Amino acid sequence: MTGPSRALRRGSVSLRLYPHLDLPPTDIVQELLDQGRLAEQAGFDGLMVSEHHNAFAGYLPNPIQAAGWLLDATRDAWAAPCPLLLPLRPAAFVAEEIAWLAARFPGRVGVGLAAGSLEDDFTIAGTTKADLTARFADAMTAVSGMLLGRDPGSL
Repeated sequence: MTGPSRALRRGSVSLRLYPHLDLPPTDIVQELLDQGRLAEQAGFDGLMVSEHHNAFAGYLPNPIQAAGWLLDATRDAWAAPCPLLLPLRPAAFVAEEIAWLAARFPGRVGVGLAAGSLEDDFTIAGTTKADLTARFADAMTAVSGMLLGRDPGSL
């Protein structure tokens, strides 16, 4: 099956990509795109990139941006920042960025959200893990409400 409906069908199979951070940055990006194209050619429906900071092995600090690169480099595959560490950024920004990416690549954008666990991620973002479960739950409610059109908040 080809086309945007691949991302929405039951049984969609995705591959999480882990970039080789021992390469120069331009080569990391190229390797990620090459992996995405190969995965699509091999029959994977979707591609995921995960978030951590401080050059944590195999992860990227900007998974929404990287998902956009993958969408642009592939023809039909869906892509998702997954997981995106939601408590590290404003919920409205996450919803806004995902919505704009979906406007550019209709039917091909997903998102997976997580609370996070590595102390370095929170330190780099200028926050802490205090009340993490409640903060994540509140942000998850906000993002899902915005993306589903139930509660756009101040957007």
